Amino acid sequence: WGLEGSLPALRDYFTTRPAEALVRQALYEGRLPEYLASRARALVEGGMALSPLTALPRGEQGAQSEEGARRVPWDTLADMIWTWRHSPVATQPGTHTVHGSAWRLFRLAQHLGLSGGELRALSLPDLEALLAPLDELPTTLRGALWQCAYEHHYRDELINALANNHGRWAARAQRPQAQIVFCIDDREEGI
Repeated sequence: WGLEGSLPALRDYFTTRPAEALVRQALYEGRLPEYLASRARALVEGGMALSPLTALPRGEQGAQSEEGARRVPWDTLADMIWTWRHSPVATQPGTHTVHGSAWRLFRLAQHLGLSGGELRALSLPDLEALLAPLDELPTTLRGALWQCAYEHHYRDELINALANNHGRWAARAQRPQAQIVFCIDDREEGI
């Protein structure tokens, strides 16, 4: 930061940058939802650039200094944190949310073959009973199981496509030069 290592220097720094102080304090407090915590970490680590959502309006761009432009993402995120803190969900950590329970329930219902109507017919205790086994799993095991289910789905789709096309063009005069199957894994290098 280029500051003297003293409390008065830190106080002066954060007095002129209240949004940055709020974001850093909220991040290190450890109670932000993941969508805000990941943005805060990106800003703290210096990895978040100005985006169209945080950029200044055209008329104000020339009037702002480089330091002022650097503060825009902090101001935007501080506003988002303030809004979240004052929402009803922030005061009720056990509450079901779209980012938490609803998405997991949607994915689980897909794997179980449950329709939207069947889910709507279930009571809240029944829905919580569906999610309970997921909540009991350690995070690392839960991620591995979701990955296996995801890969199983695509593996079945691929094998079914190959089986359904077996024997097609049996009367061809010439064989294909090659038949290639690629792994669809974003960790692999591109072809």
